[in-house]
Amino acid sequence: MRPIKRLAVILFVLAGWTGIYCSSLSFLLKSFAQASAPASATGQKSEPVAKGQPEGKPAGKSEKAKAASSSAKAAQILDETYQLALNAKPAVKVEILSQVANTMKEVDKTRAGKIYQTAFEATQELPADDTNKRAQAQSELAVGFADIDVESALALAMRVEETPPADKPDIMMSLFGRGNTNFRAQAIQQVASKVGEKDLSRAVLLILPTLQNRDFPFDAVMPLLMKLQRSAPDQANTLFGEMIRQFSAGNPSFMQTVMFATATRVFANVNSNLALEAVDAVLQKIPELEEATMKEMMKNAPPGSSPQSMPFSFGAIIKMALVPTLKKLDPARGEALEKEIKPQMESMDKMTGGMFSSGMNMDFDSSEPPEKQQQKFFDGLDPQKFPESQRGAMSNVMAMSLADLNPQKALAFAEYATDERQKTLALAAIAGGFASSDKERARSLLSDAASAAEKIKGKPDRAVIFTMLAESAVKIDRTLAPGFYATAFENYEQAFDELSQSVSSEKERSANTQKRKELSNRESRAIAGYANVNFDDAVERARRIGDERQKLLTLVQLARRILVPADLPSVLQFIDAPTPQTLPDRSL
Repeated sequence: MRPIKRLAVILFVLAGWTGIYCSSLSFLLKSFAQASAPASATGQKSEPVAKGQPEGKPAGKSEKAKAASSSAKAAQILDETYQLALNAKPAVKVEILSQVANTMKEVDKTRAGKIYQTAFEATQELPADDTNKRAQAQSELAVGFADIDVESALALAMRVEETPPADKPDIMMSLFGRGNTNFRAQAIQQVASKVGEKDLSRAVLLILPTLQNRDFPFDAVMPLLMKLQRSAPDQANTLFGEMIRQFSAGNPSFMQTVMFATATRVFANVNSNLALEAVDAVLQKIPELEEATMKEMMKNAPPGSSPQSMPFSFGAIIKMALVPTLKKLDPARGEALEKEIKPQMESMDKMTGGMFSSGMNMDFDSSEPPEKQQQKFFDGLDPQKFPESQRGAMSNVMAMSLADLNPQKALAFAEYATDERQKTLALAAIAGGFASSDKERARSLLSDAASAAEKIKGKPDRAVIFTMLAESAVKIDRTLAPGFYATAFENYEQAFDELSQSVSSEKERSANTQKRKELSNRESRAIAGYANVNFDDAVERARRIGDERQKLLTLVQLARRILVPADLPSVLQFIDAPTPQTLPDRSL
């Protein structure tokens, strides 16, 4: 297998293992915590505490005045964005109206509800193409509306258009179920989960007819099942039993199957017979699923490759998710299954630096909080365990991924990073990760990263790195942030100027257009972060963005930046900036 293909496979395994198995465990743990929490912690929102005001004490007049001023400023920006969106192209119009409504909920729920309905009607202007964008937009709007008016949201969910299944899903659809979703069922399930906060029985009645679905409803159904297993076990058994039947009769994706396999652990303590039935249903699906998935993988493999040459097995990953359930309910079967997949596990461990086994050792039934289990997972990671030929590339990825979650571990990986540009970006991010735990170390790392960044020559790379330096400086020493942002914006301008130079071929023009789009996305991210330093200037910069969609997205997220100050990570993530090929993206 060629080096680039081998790296792609390893990165896929890394992303697949951490993003599928561990994320599914994390999701179930979170669902369990939400279902176990009292109503005041889950279903009811407490009054916001004014910024800088100790919790439990009433906000003073100055804090209330400041909050009112901030809300008014945000509402003004949202009104401006709303009016501009009404005259935008249909796709941009629907997307921006949806985001305006999502943010307007923080200011005026009644107005937000009207905007959701306006946006829903505007979806009729979208073409009903094979990507199902119209139905997806309708589904998202109905779900967003549920926070304001559940009954009206349910009425919208019932109006979401039915979409046909994809005729020939590609490999990503086969793995993750993307593009093959029944959006009406998804909307009803999500809104029904809101109904379940007050009426569990009605929620079950709403969800049961939707289970014949091409995208299995874990995020909507699992929290509901967690509540039912305590308060109404008979209904929980009915719902889970129907899920098993629909899973067996359907064509679940790889991701959905791993999630379902992991979910069996929840019911091992509640209904052992149903849990074993679910295990058997998954085991029966594996041969068919593995054959279809491997067939898609082979379409993109180098000449001469075969399923036997692949260094891992999709079936083994699914079986691994079943091992803990079987070892609890039927120890002999569990140990036999674990022995069967041991060679595959060892192969996966070699490629992923032991992450495969570390994930398996996460104890779902432990009384420890999810954060502590996550910490144990990170403690088991070691860059030395990665294959030497891939250590540098994998270390780049891990250093960025762990920068906020575990900066100490991220720093250990950064030492093995081989690309100086990527290493500099990682150090800038890690500096921010240390901001709350070790200010002195954070300052030192920020200084080192800034010195290294000065040596980077490419304007786009410099712009991205100085943006990250500025974001970290906001956490460490705000006085440094304006200078970093100024350098970043200067490099963005110079990069745009370079891309504006005349080109001789259509291919070059097309490449330049794509580069400008990526650079514009990155600049929007920088502007969103810059709002922490100089909000009014950030708004003016947003208004000067040439791309209509990018400008409106940035404006609405700046409004959100005022209303939800702690929500910067989601603001930056929402801008959804594609990564320049020379730099790794950072999961926020």
